[in-house]
Amino acid sequence: MSEETLNRQQQLVKDYLDSLLKEEQNPYSIESALDLSASTVVDVVEMPLVAAELPKTGPEIEELDLADMEISLDAEINQTQTIQPEPEPEPEPEPEPEPEPEPEPEPEPEPEPEPEPEPEPEPEPEPEPEPEPEPEPEPEPEIAAESLKCLLVKMYGVKLALPIKYLQGAHDLNAMNLGLSTQSDWILGTYSESGEIVQVVDTGMWIIPERYEPDRADYAELVKLKGAGWALTIDSMLGSKEIEAHQINWNNNSQSRPWLLGTCMEHQCAVVNVPALLQGFNTANRS
Repeated sequence: MSEETLNRQQQLVKDYLDSLLKEEQNPYSIESALDLSASTVVDVVEMPLVAAELPKTGPEIEELDLADMEISLDAEINQTQTIQPEPEPEPEPEPEPEPEPEPEPEPEPEPEPEPEPEPEPEPEPEPEPEPEPEPEPEPEPEIAAESLKCLLVKMYGVKLALPIKYLQGAHDLNAMNLGLSTQSDWILGTYSESGEIVQVVDTGMWIIPERYEPDRADYAELVKLKGAGWALTIDSMLGSKEIEAHQINWNNNSQSRPWLLGTCMEHQCAVVNVPALLQGFNTANRS
């Protein structure tokens, strides 16, 4: 066998082995390879051999035995068949997803500032005490357009003019049976008349207390005031007189002597303000 033929066979074997290693190509058939080899050999045998082309004998070149070649081919084929394709590398495991970062804890809300305490309402001012009712004004001096008809009496050396319109009657004091009264020292006693209790006043002690002396009093009669339950003690009755308005010097300061209506210089007497006198009696008697 020529060296060219040998090389061609070796090339065929190499191509066969290469085809086995290529997955995409069709599997190589040993029969087709042998047929191709046989046809090639036939072609080669038919050609006249030249002595120079004959292979040299000797230790340098060993004769290639076809059987041995087939065995070696079978062995190589078997070895090739046993070569299994390398397993595809397992895909690398996907990296575990990084754990989501824990959400940062929400900052605790700052405590709301405590509301400032509402200022205590200012205490309402205490209501001012109601002013005490002013005392009822004393009756103004009676200024008559006409003359005043008065009863002139004497009491502890003082001449008084009592307007007759405020008088109800007169009595002899010595003939009266007075009941004792311990209520006030300016009340001498009481008596009953027409079912009414009448209180008898120590006139001097009420009118001129600053110079009155009870031991020197000389009361002999009393004059009852109309519809009032009060009677005045007097020394004596001097008669009646009409006093003209222009003859009276009116008292403009009723605080010092509220009972004094005015004075009459012509008759040398003090005109008594009977309504103011009665008001004083009642007020003092209630206290």
